[in-house]
Amino acid sequence: MSAISVVTEIIVFSGETSRGERDGQQPASAALRAKGSKLPGAGNPVGARFKKPMKTTHGVEVTEKYLKEAQRLVLSQNKTLRLMYLNRGLWWSALLVLLGAVIFLASMHALGSSLGLFFGAAITIAALSQLLIPRSLAKARKRNPMKGSRVTVSMDETGVDSVTPVSNAHIQWAGVSSAIIYAEGVLLRMQTRTYLWLPDASLSQGSPADVRGLLADHVKDRSSGKS
Repeated sequence: MSAISVVTEIIVFSGETSRGERDGQQPASAALRAKGSKLPGAGNPVGARFKKPMKTTHGVEVTEKYLKEAQRLVLSQNKTLRLMYLNRGLWWSALLVLLGAVIFLASMHALGSSLGLFFGAAITIAALSQLLIPRSLAKARKRNPMKGSRVTVSMDETGVDSVTPVSNAHIQWAGVSSAIIYAEGVLLRMQTRTYLWLPDASLSQGSPADVRGLLADHVKDRSSGKS
């Protein structure tokens, strides 16, 4: 997957049904009816203690700052993309070492003209590509259809709901493949290979602990990320 396709799919859900429903799983309402005997007041002994249902809501302002941070976090999930787009200092160091070696060999007349032209062209192309990376990432952020809008994302026992200016969507927890936990928020990876960055600062309901509690209950593949 290219960096361009990754960064333009950071925060967009499509459709009004989750992947779990498309795969034949029960809708959330049906699942709740089927589990009616487990709900408070439905056959449980008097005095039984129930876990308080949790719900969290993020009001995400899709600004340039938000997209830039989400872009960085998404790219860091792939080793190849991380090396190409984030570890640019390593590339520049390698190019400088190669350039120094070419200059040394040329000064010692140990490098033929054709070979020298080849290495020179390769170094030039590699340097130009590195110089163009910030521009290509900025263009990808500019093309994000949600830029400049507000997206509301709610999570509860049934899954993840998103409300955008153009669509509403519900994703059952089966549609969330993994969660990367950062000190500043959580990054969700969907079964559709799209990502959703939820910074703690955008919470309007619930707490960061509630967010992590829901993920602990419903997402098996969890890991800690370094900002």
